[in-house]
Amino acid sequence: FVLARALFTDAEVFRRVSSTHQGETEALRVVNRLLEQLDDEHRVLANQLRAGLLRYIPGLLVLCEGADELWFWALVEKGPLEALRKVRATTWAKLLKLHRKRSVTVDMLTGLLAQPHPQVPEVVSQNHALAALLIIKRLRLVEQQRKMMEKKQKLLLLEMSARREDGKPSDVEILLSMPGIAEKTAAIFLVEAGEALRACDLQTLRAVSGVAPVTK
Repeated sequence: FVLARALFTDAEVFRRVSSTHQGETEALRVVNRLLEQLDDEHRVLANQLRAGLLRYIPGLLVLCEGADELWFWALVEKGPLEALRKVRATTWAKLLKLHRKRSVTVDMLTGLLAQPHPQVPEVVSQNHALAALLIIKRLRLVEQQRKMMEKKQKLLLLEMSARREDGKPSDVEILLSMPGIAEKTAAIFLVEAGEALRACDLQTLRAVSGVAPVTK
């Protein structure tokens, strides 16, 4: 009833939805939604891993507070505290070099592991380590899917960035030329405000995003 009354009394503020580039935009919308879901799942799993580490080896979180980095997962996969203390320095050096982790040194890592940690029964520590391994396996899968979707997003943007028939830059080119806007932000912009962008409706663009991209 409210919608009907609004259409009856304020018809001038409504506009017809255009179907221009609907296929490309819809494909990009699907990829954006999947990326949002994967980002949420990644955050949830990383928080679960962090909560588990707090129960049996909280000191490790000094190295990676969010427990959300690939190199940190490789470290945790080595096992509970006693197993980590038995890992050779050369192994840690290879791990840090493989992941290009320059902010953490071997001495820093071995020194941290040698410090006193909360006393946890061995069987409890092993069970927590097993739970961490299961979470990391899921995190690695989510990370793999995120990279796949990010690649798909870039390919769709590349297809949509083709120059127009009049030789002028496309909407995608203009968006990506703006400081601070990368592929992810541009993809969201094209999906959520694509119609206003194509129509050069600056008033709607400002209302939707707070910024109106221009060529200069």
